[in-house]
Amino acid sequence: MTELKKRVRCWNYPGTVLVLFFLLVSGCMQDERTIEGLVVSEAGAALSEVTVTACYLGWGRSQGQIVWDKRFCSEPVLTDAAGRYVVAFEGPEYMTLHATKEQWQQIQDSSSLSTKIVLSNIAERNAEQAARAARIEAEFRMRREGETAPDYYCRVAAQRSQVVRLNYQNQTLSITQAALVLDEELDGTLNGKDTLLFGLIAPESTSSTFVSELVFVVDGSPIAGEFELRAAPPDCGLGSHLVQATLPLGRFSREQVGLLAPSVKAGWDMKIWR
Repeated sequence: MTELKKRVRCWNYPGTVLVLFFLLVSGCMQDERTIEGLVVSEAGAALSEVTVTACYLGWGRSQGQIVWDKRFCSEPVLTDAAGRYVVAFEGPEYMTLHATKEQWQQIQDSSSLSTKIVLSNIAERNAEQAARAARIEAEFRMRREGETAPDYYCRVAAQRSQVVRLNYQNQTLSITQAALVLDEELDGTLNGKDTLLFGLIAPESTSSTFVSELVFVVDGSPIAGEFELRAAPPDCGLGSHLVQATLPLGRFSREQVGLLAPSVKAGWDMKIWR
């Protein structure tokens, strides 16, 4: 019995024969390999001073445990002036290649079977993405031929607008903060007044009362205006109302104007949509 216990203790000892077997087999299966390749930009230009390493996953010890996915990597090498690199490393036939360079990013997987590595300039990529986003936004904001002001407001301005929510006469009202300035040529004669359009989501019973008490605030001073409810297009998504608001020509900065609902002592800014 004493001999059996000794054998059991020997088998469970951290330096187990099984561990040694896996590590020995894993190491013996690897051959010395030479991986040669090229690192280029997206435009195909050779990139020098790029750090390249080859890595693979295999059996090994990690935190006292046998693991199958221990990462083994070569010593890093640098590309030359022509963007070429040579990695010498003991490993399997398939290894992944990783390239790093300040302000550059690897944009595709590369391996010992496909040794060309492509990097993207981060600053240029960000600039291209910003320019693309700006073009998309400009196209989105463009008013379509024959598009009415309410249709344009619902399709474009309302989609980029924040919303003010008020408790008014025990009802919840929502006002879109983007105010579209109506164009005299596109939207008809406006009788020498600045005319704005914005959305209102409110119960029918309180909508008229609410707009009848609204007051403009320009440079901190209240200015009386005219507010008229209009039906929103069916697919507007703003409930049933748009508000057409007019005030004397040139009385706001065309950047921002305020609105005030005196009975609930609530005021908020409206951003002029361009």
